[in-house]
Amino acid sequence: GKPPPDNLIIKENIKTISLHLLIPIAVLSCLGILFSLSILIFVAKKKNDRQIKMSSPNLNYCILFGCILCYSSTLFNGMGGIVGSGQRKYTCIAEIWSLSLGFTTAFGSVMLKTWRIFKIFDSVAKLKLIIKDKHLILRLAQLLTIDIIILVLWIIIDPIVIRNVDIGTVMYDDRNIIYNRFQVCTSSQSIVWLIAIFSFKLSMLIYGVGLAWRTRKVSINSLNDSRSLGITIYNIFVLSLTGMVVGMLSNSYLDVGFALKAAFVILCTTSSICLVFIPMLMKAKAYPTTIIKVATRSDRKLTNAIQSCSSSTDLQLEIRKLRLIIAEQKEKLQKYRLQQIG
Repeated sequence: GKPPPDNLIIKENIKTISLHLLIPIAVLSCLGILFSLSILIFVAKKKNDRQIKMSSPNLNYCILFGCILCYSSTLFNGMGGIVGSGQRKYTCIAEIWSLSLGFTTAFGSVMLKTWRIFKIFDSVAKLKLIIKDKHLILRLAQLLTIDIIILVLWIIIDPIVIRNVDIGTVMYDDRNIIYNRFQVCTSSQSIVWLIAIFSFKLSMLIYGVGLAWRTRKVSINSLNDSRSLGITIYNIFVLSLTGMVVGMLSNSYLDVGFALKAAFVILCTTSSICLVFIPMLMKAKAYPTTIIKVATRSDRKLTNAIQSCSSSTDLQLEIRKLRLIIAEQKEKLQKYRLQQIG
């Protein structure tokens, strides 16, 4: 046989995400961000339109901002293959933070919009209840605070580190060995922190389902987000659960894992935007100057008085909501009387 080599040369080859995969995913994410920004600009320009105003523009801004953060998380994930090994940890942290805070901001805003509808319309005794956008934004800030506390504790108590995963060894000759590896972000108790984050998100989803169910009978389309919320919740729940399982199973496959995770984030975010905003924007475009018709002369006087008062837009919005439901009930009563006469 051959004599043993004097020394063994070991080389490490760090694999990164293929550019043929990274570029299309990055383009789709950027298009998603531009899509969100275009809707945000449209909502801002049409904020005085009845269809837009009745759907709480300030909360719509929060939904779109959260979606932009979710799209950004896929970009941060892909950047891990571009930046150096020393910076990989920071792209991982940015990915986790943007996805977690983006979900809470977007879904939390939709949930709080439906919570306001529930609080206003759950009983006749509460018709005088006024819940301004700033109250909802304060509650959204509380949800985000919980998220931030969990994420900060994770960074302080159990810092994220970079671990190399072996995916194969190549020996060119008796003296040269190349280890093919790719890098993953992890921590000693990462499963515990992920469970804490997922539990918080799941509690939001369950509470949102409850709100959607309890407001299902509110039939004023411009006010009621419960139908869109119900479909959006189902959409997010199914895609998030599937994406989490697939992501865990494909964690040992660099390109496949990245592609599946990015696909689920982009699909879930884009479909949620379409479910929440497209129906509202179509109505705003079809009925740009629709005026709420009220049944009595006193109602018309009150509406004119409201419209002339520019310093109390939040109060105008709440009173218009009450006028809508009163007019609807009067219309139903009139139809019922006609049926009884017939």
